Amino acid sequence: MHVQVMGLVESMVSFFWFFHLRFVYSPPTSLLIVRLFFSTSSLNLSDKCTCYNRPNGDPAWTGHDCSLRTCPQGSAWASELAVSENNVHPRMECSNKGLCDRESGECSCFENYDGKACERTMCPNDCSGRGICLNQKALAILQGTVYDAPWDADKAMGCKCDDGFRGADCSQKECPSGPDVLNGDGGSEGRDCSGRGICSYETGLCTCFKGYYGTRCEFQTILEASHGRSSQTSGPW
Repeated sequence: MHVQVMGLVESMVSFFWFFHLRFVYSPPTSLLIVRLFFSTSSLNLSDKCTCYNRPNGDPAWTGHDCSLRTCPQGSAWASELAVSENNVHPRMECSNKGLCDRESGECSCFENYDGKACERTMCPNDCSGRGICLNQKALAILQGTVYDAPWDADKAMGCKCDDGFRGADCSQKECPSGPDVLNGDGGSEGRDCSGRGICSYETGLCTCFKGYYGTRCEFQTILEASHGRSSQTSGPW
């Protein structure tokens, strides 16, 4: 831009002196021509590039000469700016959870974030190969409820584990469970080992409390009286 302006100024000076000498005996005429030259020129020292946009209206290029690529934008996970009183998640490059590569226009997401704009979290350990990764909106539907209004409904991800597995990353093995032998809270109430034992999530096996046995701790030992003392007998008889 500096070189173009200097060249234009030099041309103007040459133009002025040519007509001044040519019409040296007619100063008004030379002044008129110089004024005509200035009125038809487009010199504007404040001119700058207007970079192209993406189809969605977001800037596609940036920099004073539009030589740098922009990265996809998403709702910022955290930001010092606020869109409105109840919205502190403005659209930002890489959702403020990644770095933009100005040559490729691609985001390099921080740990545990994924997507072309780093717009979603990653499921822990990819659900250990024992489940599928879904957003909170989809997980809510599976539970018969609705979670679609919050800003992170499509962004925060979680595992839907296969049957027989549990945990944030579906790495834990579930133990068998059923009704409590004493009619307390059992498997239908979410209790492991029918509410009468401890589950090993590594092996998926129950360690029953004293007085109970079975793969699900579904049986109770029977107490028999013998010479004034009681003894335990294993068996459902």
